[in-house]
Amino acid sequence: TIISKKATSVNSFSSWQLLREANILIERGLDIINMGTEEPDFATPQPIIRALKKAIEEGFTNYAPPGGMIELKEALIRFYEKFEGIQLIPEEIIITNGASQALWLALLSIIDLDDDVLIPIPYWSSYPEMVRLAGGNPIFILPYENFYINKEEIYKNWTKKTKALLLSSPINPSGNIIKKEDLEEIISFCKEKNAFLIVDESFKAYVYPPHKFFSSSKIFPNFKENLIVAGSFSKTYSMAGWRIGYAIGQQKIIDTMVSIQSSTSTGPPTFCQLAAIEALSFPSRFYQKLKEEFLKRKCLAIDLCNSTFDTSCNDPEATFYILPSIKKFKHKGLIKDSYSMAGYLLKEGLTYVVPSSSFGIEDHLRISFALPQTKIKEGFRRIGQALTLLS
Repeated sequence: TIISKKATSVNSFSSWQLLREANILIERGLDIINMGTEEPDFATPQPIIRALKKAIEEGFTNYAPPGGMIELKEALIRFYEKFEGIQLIPEEIIITNGASQALWLALLSIIDLDDDVLIPIPYWSSYPEMVRLAGGNPIFILPYENFYINKEEIYKNWTKKTKALLLSSPINPSGNIIKKEDLEEIISFCKEKNAFLIVDESFKAYVYPPHKFFSSSKIFPNFKENLIVAGSFSKTYSMAGWRIGYAIGQQKIIDTMVSIQSSTSTGPPTFCQLAAIEALSFPSRFYQKLKEEFLKRKCLAIDLCNSTFDTSCNDPEATFYILPSIKKFKHKGLIKDSYSMAGYLLKEGLTYVVPSSSFGIEDHLRISFALPQTKIKEGFRRIGQALTLLS
């Protein structure tokens, strides 16, 4: 065939097909509520926009250095020293086209053909495909009840072929936060096995009281040889389309990631990187207002979810997703799994949600509450109306 075996080994996400169908319906003039959204609904704050305009007007439209601009790296160094209490150097940071690329470059840098990478379930849908494209084998780790990370399963599935453990905290899609003591135990185990822990911290700004987030970067100084941390501006500052991410790691790994990036995409646009510096200077009250609004939305979504699905919905510690169970609706009509349920709700309820099969689990839907409260209410009203039609 004309398509490579490596490319055909990559599975397209089931949610993508549904999203395409949703967009077709929108083009036909139908009002579709997107409760599968993966980005905040608020606009990029004006100070960041002004910084972008200023950078463009001052002529910063040339290529950026392959590993990122020193100005943004230094801003990140100041940020992590202030908020996480660690000291970094520029050589331990790479600026990438979003956190996704940071993870991808990290895997390309450390994975040899047929290496195993452990991925706890549930996982962000791109993780297994990144591992496959890097030549590795994704090995899935079953969770505890309520989708908490299961350390015993990690240790049980570890073999001589295991090169890394890839996870997110806060976890997309469950909203769980990996506890400090669990992270410390896991990274110590990785060090003992001479392997890597790769942590995606894209949702760290969306943590709800009384829960506390422990950044793996705090333990980076003691585990530089084994830890890679990926971060993003997309969720925190509503800059998803700007494609600004980064990774923190030992200098040898970062050098390799820079080498790969220089031969492929190169770094993000110069003016976007300069504007990101402004984002890092935002006062804490910005986050406080953000969290207060999303906490209200979370409480609303959980209440509506419980009544709509007639079940006890999970209460996420972080992120902006909930995961209602659809078990009681299985085998009603054409509903046999999460994909068919999501398809049904799109067709009958004109509401797009994401099937949990995209994240390695079944019998659930991922519903986003990164929407205005009026949209959340209307979305659940439509879902409830569609569910009453099942027999």
